[in-house]
Amino acid sequence: RLTGFTNLDNEINGVCPGLYVLGAISSLGKTTYICQLADQMASRGEHIIFFSLEQSRFELVAKSISRQTFMINPKEAKTSLAIMQNTDIADITIEAVKNYQEIANNTIIVEGNFDMTVESIKNYVASYIKITGIKPIVILDYLQILRPINDKMTDKQQVDFNVTQLKRISRDYDIPIF
Repeated sequence: RLTGFTNLDNEINGVCPGLYVLGAISSLGKTTYICQLADQMASRGEHIIFFSLEQSRFELVAKSISRQTFMINPKEAKTSLAIMQNTDIADITIEAVKNYQEIANNTIIVEGNFDMTVESIKNYVASYIKITGIKPIVILDYLQILRPINDKMTDKQQVDFNVTQLKRISRDYDIPIF
């Protein structure tokens, strides 16, 4: 399961089942990076379930279409903001939407709410595998927003619990989780 990032694929030899945690300071581009990784893997035929607890489906798709415009012609590329505001529907945007269709066919974006738990993620993944027979790549953006199982836990305890549960889901279903 190659990521489409040549240097990364050379280092890790593709993605294997397991839990991958991407961390950095705020506004460094983690969501943009993981969205691009998801798009690249989906374009290679991988099935992606993207649980987005912060950004809307519309925002994530706009990022993907913006990236497609850049791939078509960097000089005429459209920003995700311009795409969301519908300010400039140029031919390049229409072509980018057509190119995105292949990615969209392999991607489910689940918009989170403040009630999403690691258990609801597990149930969704289990249902998906049961219905399709396909083991997806799961992306969760982002970990700290998952609802705690117990309101009395500290932030660290909540994150530790959720990480442990995500590792268990990865192991039980033999899938990669980001």
